[in-house]
Amino acid sequence: MGSPAEWLDQYGYAGLFVWLVLGILAPLPDETVLLMTGYLVDRGTFRWLPASATAFMGSVCGITISYTLGRVLGWRFVQRIGKFLRVHPAKLEHIRTWFEQRSKWLLPLGYFVPGVRHWIALVAGSSRMRWPVFATFACAGALVWSQTLVVAGYALGAEWKSVMDVIVRNRWLAVGVTVAALCIIWSADELIRRSRAREKAS
Repeated sequence: MGSPAEWLDQYGYAGLFVWLVLGILAPLPDETVLLMTGYLVDRGTFRWLPASATAFMGSVCGITISYTLGRVLGWRFVQRIGKFLRVHPAKLEHIRTWFEQRSKWLLPLGYFVPGVRHWIALVAGSSRMRWPVFATFACAGALVWSQTLVVAGYALGAEWKSVMDVIVRNRWLAVGVTVAALCIIWSADELIRRSRAREKAS
């Protein structure tokens, strides 16, 4: 589909929207296209309001499709696997409830980790996170993420590529931090749950 520069030059705002939505299918460099969008605003090729609105809507639509796919296909698959492995349905329900109560904060965080945002949405959908909860945190994350990068591209001008290099170099560090945060939250939740269970039993 060409480079981000060629794509934006040829398709304009529509290309920006489609590029962000297609992130559900392939690990496209969304950060690159958003930084370049800000740069094009600085050059006068794009206008600020349409570019910002398109970036936000493309981000929201892309992650919503991921959530929907996870909700329609993922959880059914998990249930089938659970039955095959003889995992009690109540255990699966506990996992879903845990994700809804604790992991909603990973939705906005995941936006800033390249290649992770759509996976988090799939897990949220397959865990049957309630739509209002998902929409609230996903939209907040999309707004902050998209506008931060567009503003950065606008402010940096032709130097936006240097920021992209930093993002790429630290990609796996960001992934590691996100995974570590998830493990810490999971462990803390399990300790609290077991402590409460012991208190009730005593």
